[in-house]
Amino acid sequence: MKRRTLWVIGISLTVVAAMAFIIAGCGGSKAPSAKSSSNIGSNRTGEIVLTIDWSKSRVIPPSAVKVDVTITGDGLVNPIRDSIPRPQNQTVVTKVYPNLPVGFKRVTAEAKDNNNQTVAAGSGTATLAEGQRTNLEIVMSGITTGTVVVRTYRGRQQAPPDFIAFQDGDGPWQRIETTIAPQYTLTIRAPNGRYGLAVVFVRPSGPDGMTEVEVNIIHATVNELSQINLVSEEAPSANTVTVSGTIGGLEGAGAVVYMGNSYASVFPPSNTYSLQVPPGTYDLIALRFPGGPTPNKGLIQHDVVISGNTTINIDFNSSEAFVPETHNAVINGVSSGELAGGEVSFISHNGTRAWTGGGFEVPPPTIQFPFAAVPTAKQFGNDIHNLSATAETGTTTRLIERYFKAPTNLSVTLPSPFGNASVRVAATTPYTRFTASWDAYSGAQAYFAQFGEGGGIDLRQRLVSNPQLSRPKKRSRQAIQAFSRSWFVGLSAGWLGGQTSYTLPDLSGLSGWNNSWGIPAGSQVPWEVGAVVTNRTIQDFLNAELTPVDGLEARIAGKRGTVTP
Repeated sequence: MKRRTLWVIGISLTVVAAMAFIIAGCGGSKAPSAKSSSNIGSNRTGEIVLTIDWSKSRVIPPSAVKVDVTITGDGLVNPIRDSIPRPQNQTVVTKVYPNLPVGFKRVTAEAKDNNNQTVAAGSGTATLAEGQRTNLEIVMSGITTGTVVVRTYRGRQQAPPDFIAFQDGDGPWQRIETTIAPQYTLTIRAPNGRYGLAVVFVRPSGPDGMTEVEVNIIHATVNELSQINLVSEEAPSANTVTVSGTIGGLEGAGAVVYMGNSYASVFPPSNTYSLQVPPGTYDLIALRFPGGPTPNKGLIQHDVVISGNTTINIDFNSSEAFVPETHNAVINGVSSGELAGGEVSFISHNGTRAWTGGGFEVPPPTIQFPFAAVPTAKQFGNDIHNLSATAETGTTTRLIERYFKAPTNLSVTLPSPFGNASVRVAATTPYTRFTASWDAYSGAQAYFAQFGEGGGIDLRQRLVSNPQLSRPKKRSRQAIQAFSRSWFVGLSAGWLGGQTSYTLPDLSGLSGWNNSWGIPAGSQVPWEVGAVVTNRTIQDFLNAELTPVDGLEARIAGKRGTVTP
């Protein structure tokens, strides 16, 4: 957010935050860096007074020849970077960084040797406020290496992205060469294991003739997130084959046949179905709907290999058919004025998703609906159920999601509303970059910000109440799709450390980056900012698209708006 420079009539008033860095063994004195002024987005500014004192007992290795300092936080579109060489005969050096916006700041210090290798590091946070001085001590310590394994998928198939880069701590972004085997191991040496990841998927023109770009940015710590599965919702393959057959045992009812991301609805008097899928291994799910809100017969065939046009006949009177268990779902906490709905789906071992029940609120504060569940004896491998419910207005979103294997009645309560959030344009060259700011949310394990060009963006699929007529498209939680370009940012609480704003990074200097992946100026851009609270780890939540965890419940709340670059 923009802030005005503070002036008292006739007097220029500077707010100073004194930050003492106790760093044993090195230091230096260098004129204040003028480049900090390019970051000012407010006129309420302060100064960081950095003191390096190597007379204390905490000693960094003698091989250190300099200390690199990085300052990030509220109001800084770009990090402040400085390098302080080891002095010859001084014991204390004071360094002033002027004209910094007030608010949260993170300061990282890395002691480096002649090979520019980090031999000790530390970090700390402080909040610069008007008329207040903040003392911050950073204690240097040795480097502990951590690793993060990243796997990328298009649909459910491992495949390389179009671009991937990572950031070690607050250091510069580094491009990673994409490989045929789309698994990447990142070595993280930063204090507290902080890192960033940028992954771009470009999808070729779909049925609407538009090329779609997904830009995913994730910031976390190694302890929070050491295994990442990033899934792109790939456009339908041109190389598809036909799966078709007859359906017996309909008894005058309709049916829906699901396979992968495809489905076919059958209405009396027809008893045949036909759908298109790319070659691969699938689970086939067939459900018979007698005209009520839930199916009364089901059939699942696991690990069906489809290599060409295939005939699979289905019979609801066969021994492999089963009667689903009927249970009830209750969604509490709907507020007046919200559009709300819920659904339950069954997700098979190989990722086929079948709708088994749902409903909309009329009236608040409760949604109730029956749903069908697959008996435990008919489940295989990672088969699981998923409850998803949303309540939203034009500017707010609340979502609750639960995964469960054993059929059961459900009662859940929507999360509390998100607080204030705002988005402003931070830069328009070399591509549009936004700064998101928000109020802290109680218990948040992560925050997110998403931006899409030219149309609405959803955290989850829109709910539909008639599965025989249409089936909602499931979107990955990491890559929220807009009409042509979308950016998603996930920020763990450990990485943020209390910070409540974030500016999209400038990746234009990296080989392979394409500035056209940014959202162009001149169009109204929808955005959403929010928080995630789960009863499991944030890693379980992020990877649930491919490997859902029984009992995982995620509660998400956000604010929406638009901004015009």
